[in-house]
Amino acid sequence: DLKQAGQGRQEPVLVVGGGVIADIAGFATALYSRNTPYVMLCTSIVAGIDAGPSPRVCCNGFDYKNLYGAYHPPVLTITDRGFWASLHPGWLRHGVAEIIKMAVMKDLSLFELMEAWGPQVVRTNFGTLDGQDDPLFQDVCDLIVGKAMEGYVRSEYGNLWETHQCRPHAYGHTWSPGYELPSGMLHGQAVGTCMGFGAYLAWKEGFISEEECRRIMTVISKCELSLYHPVMDDSRAVWKSQVAMIEKRGGNLCAPIPKPLGQSGYLNNLSEAMLDQRLREYKELCFGFPREGRGVEEHCVDVGLEDPQAKKVQKQAAEERFVVTPSDLAAVKLESATAQIEERQARADVADALRVVDGVDAMVAKYSAQPSKELKDISMETAKTNPMWAEAAEKNATSRLMEAEMISGQAEGQLLQLLVRLGGAKRALDIGTFTGYSSLAIAEALPDDGKVVTLEREAEAAAMANENWAASSHRGKIESRVGEAHSLLEELAAEGQSFDLVFLDVDKPGYKTLYEELLQRNLLRVGGLLVVDNTMYKGEELSGQALSTNGRGAQALNQALLEDPRVHQVMLPLRDGVTLVHRMR
Repeated sequence: DLKQAGQGRQEPVLVVGGGVIADIAGFATALYSRNTPYVMLCTSIVAGIDAGPSPRVCCNGFDYKNLYGAYHPPVLTITDRGFWASLHPGWLRHGVAEIIKMAVMKDLSLFELMEAWGPQVVRTNFGTLDGQDDPLFQDVCDLIVGKAMEGYVRSEYGNLWETHQCRPHAYGHTWSPGYELPSGMLHGQAVGTCMGFGAYLAWKEGFISEEECRRIMTVISKCELSLYHPVMDDSRAVWKSQVAMIEKRGGNLCAPIPKPLGQSGYLNNLSEAMLDQRLREYKELCFGFPREGRGVEEHCVDVGLEDPQAKKVQKQAAEERFVVTPSDLAAVKLESATAQIEERQARADVADALRVVDGVDAMVAKYSAQPSKELKDISMETAKTNPMWAEAAEKNATSRLMEAEMISGQAEGQLLQLLVRLGGAKRALDIGTFTGYSSLAIAEALPDDGKVVTLEREAEAAAMANENWAASSHRGKIESRVGEAHSLLEELAAEGQSFDLVFLDVDKPGYKTLYEELLQRNLLRVGGLLVVDNTMYKGEELSGQALSTNGRGAQALNQALLEDPRVHQVMLPLRDGVTLVHRMR
């Protein structure tokens, strides 16, 4: 196109656009006639602060970010925030990440401006949608943009040819390049996760204080950028990203992190084991921030952008996702549909529906009472157990394959505690101990003279549960028995035991028989409450597809409850379905 237009070196090419256009057009002019001059008129924050004035131009290749590139700065960069009035809110947030990185690494006064004004700057598109009549706010917007540009240019042009890799402006760009494309995240949202993680590492290295770390994370969060994304749960993939970055940076990690806040430091030593540990710690820290550390409109598709890589990964993720609840099933269907829809608006509509469906469980967890430290510890330890269960099943150490996803979890744990307290229960029976979460949740709510008897078929699971209870002051309220449920129920009945509350969460094909035993043997007293888990079993009945053995077991109990005049029941759509059954006679 440049050749056909008769472009020569006598006048520069005028490039108008955002960060991607700045990179690609800059690279094109670098290739054309060996460095054709160009002027960059920036229409986005990323272009105005970062890509526009940058001497580095590049493009992706073979699914690798910035694989091809050159050093070819524009002869003039023009940044006018008036262009930003038309930016999609998600696109604007994504650009703000580039300002935050320069504030954290180069300019404490800029960071303090973002602390004070960041949310308002984002909400008003840098004073272009609102606040035009406020001279102070307009000056603040100009000052933020000017300081960010100055910090970037001083950092970049002091190392024009990247002769060394200690580059402050690479803060937030060490691990995120490895998961930005696969996750489909906007660049700035991915950078946000990496900046937050970098701040956490800086705290743990002693470069900054915990307070400074939280200040950085708070600014990122208040600007509605991501601190955490589930793609970071794959620590092996993040490690591969680190290895690739070390190769790219000439053999050293050179991860820029604050030392202290407003100045630059670098991290060179981070083993795979320590990376995994720090990622898990960081995730837990992020959960204490708004939206559990997630950003607003994190993904390219959220702002109407095409993202073939994300579509490919979404389809693969939909095929591989572990379905636990009806919401999971709906999310899988929507993810698969999103990956296949070509029309942009339709895909955006489906993506909106997916966010609602996929966010239900997280919202329930967010606004429910928080579990004790001991229960949180059980959740974290259980999450690591799938390799152990797979090995145990292979060695026939367990009668079937167990999975970490079998844990009751926060919402059900809090529901059990609420029911224990509301009913004034003193004696409880937990059929299906697994790693001990539900038993401890019940025990915590029981009075000092209360007791929960918990039954587990698998000796390995029961042993792990006992270890998990050891640190709790409520351990003395728990009595653990190992064996087949039917035999243990017979044993309890022979002892004349009866319970105020029973939680049933074992193999679904046995549900109906166990229910009959509980009533016939009077193990659930008249007036007592039975709580049954997984009664909507993975949404199978809702899907209209053939039911699995477990699905048929749950359905058989549901039907039996409907026809039993001795009980009054209600099914709650909590996670995989929880049915509350009151024994009236």
